[in-house]
Amino acid sequence: VGHALGSVMHAAHQPTTASLNDLHLLASRKRKKENRASTRDLNYLCEEIHGQFGGFPWVVKDYHYRGVDGLHDEIEHFYRWMQPNQVEQAVRADVIKRVEAIIVALWPDAEVQVYGSFQTNLYLPTSDIDLAVIGQWSHLPLRTLEKVLLEKDIADEATIKV
Repeated sequence: VGHALGSVMHAAHQPTTASLNDLHLLASRKRKKENRASTRDLNYLCEEIHGQFGGFPWVVKDYHYRGVDGLHDEIEHFYRWMQPNQVEQAVRADVIKRVEAIIVALWPDAEVQVYGSFQTNLYLPTSDIDLAVIGQWSHLPLRTLEKVLLEKDIADEATIKV
């Protein structure tokens, strides 16, 4: 692996000859309902992935990452590559707007607040959107909200946690 981050990852884990499909099959047998976008076990295959895909997408072509300064530079390049683009930002903002409209239609005095990684702009492509609904109810109306979000096709049943 010809760059700093890959070298650090490779030094911590020895590569194996297992294919990516074998790894995903093994991982799916061990853990049932885990994030399908997880890359947890892929660190073991860093070199194989690098070779199979011709490098890592954040690595600047013909840029030589050397030593600690190279690691620093690669981390900055990775950060810039992972930053949400305008389309990702707009799609998430639209989802928040739609959910907020539903909540306010149900409970006009309710307030919706965004928190977490979206609010701080540190979210990943697979990150969820954390919303808090603030209001006064004698009983929490979470099932009502769940039902409306499903009816309006805002969320899939498997993605709602009540």
